[in-house]
Amino acid sequence: MTLQEVIDRAGDYTNVIELPLREGADSETPNGRARDDVALVYEYALPYQAAVLEIPERPFKAENRIRAAVVRQVRGDEET
Repeated sequence: MTLQEVIDRAGDYTNVIELPLREGADSETPNGRARDDVALVYEYALPYQAAVLEIPERPFKAENRIRAAVVRQVRGDEET
């Protein structure tokens, strides 16, 4: 399944997270990391501060297949 197929079924993601892959490269992104030094993670917010994180294959575009999907659950001390 591609990121675009996920978007078509679940709707637009709520956030894009730049996950650093290594330290100390020249900047091409707003936060100072080179594009090759970050993985783009697409976040879908769920109720109660949980989220599904979709990580496509490089170059992290909508037409790339999903490499990993992770459910981030709230830890007990983070509940509101």
